[in-house]
Amino acid sequence: MSWRYDHREFLPPNLVQFNGKTYIVPGWRRVAKGTRLSNIRHVKPQISEVPVPTSKYKTIYYPESGKAYCDCMGYFRSKGNCKHVKALKLENNGQ
Repeated sequence: MSWRYDHREFLPPNLVQFNGKTYIVPGWRRVAKGTRLSNIRHVKPQISEVPVPTSKYKTIYYPESGKAYCDCMGYFRSKGNCKHVKALKLENNGQ
């Protein structure tokens, strides 16, 4: 089968129709009407672990999506923007 869309997320793709439009979830990417799961290629992103100096927590950076994860409590309190993730983004993106 031929594919038309690359889905670059860890979770497998699914199709949702909302207000007459079709989306690939997760990610809510809008696709053409009539798209089927067979038209979507699931490409799992590679995990790159980038250690943060003097940190006892595990911080993971996903280079393809630009997202990061940390297992500290601040990550959950700040909704994904703890000091470890901030340091990681500064180091990798210069943001």
